[in-house]
Amino acid sequence: MWHDLVPIAGMVTGLLMTGMVTWGLVSVFRGPVGQALGRRIGGHGPDHLEDEVLELRDVVAGLADDLRDTQERLDFTERVLSVGSDRGAPVIEETGSTSADGI
Repeated sequence: MWHDLVPIAGMVTGLLMTGMVTWGLVSVFRGPVGQALGRRIGGHGPDHLEDEVLELRDVVAGLADDLRDTQERLDFTERVLSVGSDRGAPVIEETGSTSADGI
């Protein structure tokens, strides 16, 4: 007698689980997540992100220009220092006086 109820209980459990999963999915997809997904599928992405991406690209371009200027200044400084050391430029000692001044 109990052996006959086991398959029925399994079917009832399966139907209940299917119903709960279906209800959960429907509630998720009808909420904000589903709406956002629908907009994304429809090709209507968030406009504020496009504006933010363009703004960040401008910032990166500005930083690249600043880095290029800094590298040029560093190269110039290295060239000036290398020419100065070849000519016997005065060397600054720890006391603050230069060897060429004799102070």
